[in-house]
Amino acid sequence: MIDSKSKMRDEALIAESDNDMEIVSSLSVGFDLFGNLVVEMDYADGSDSRYDYRLDAIVDKDELVLLSKELESFNESLPLAISDRFGKGWKLLTPSDIDGVFSDILDFILDCGAHYKLKRDRLDNNQV
Repeated sequence: MIDSKSKMRDEALIAESDNDMEIVSSLSVGFDLFGNLVVEMDYADGSDSRYDYRLDAIVDKDELVLLSKELESFNESLPLAISDRFGKGWKLLTPSDIDGVFSDILDFILDCGAHYKLKRDRLDNNQV
């Protein structure tokens, strides 16, 4: 797993790729410091760190009730409920597979009637 050093609470791992591969990726979900839901995908290229990045989909805390209704879960349990629904007991996936799961989660958020904001940051060598 990528050592994301993110500042999420109640973080749940959804999927990750094999750390022995040259390119690795992981997908997790949790809450930021403001109580917003964050779906976080990290991507690291072992041969060229210029391509390392983190992509966050941030759902405002005021819209979490929409996801909770669909998942029949309390807001506080959303990270685990999302991990259970989309993690599907994966063993290890390729980074492309993880990108596909991330896209599925984004579609789910929209299907629930909620919105998200995307934020992309470059990872430095200390975060990989």
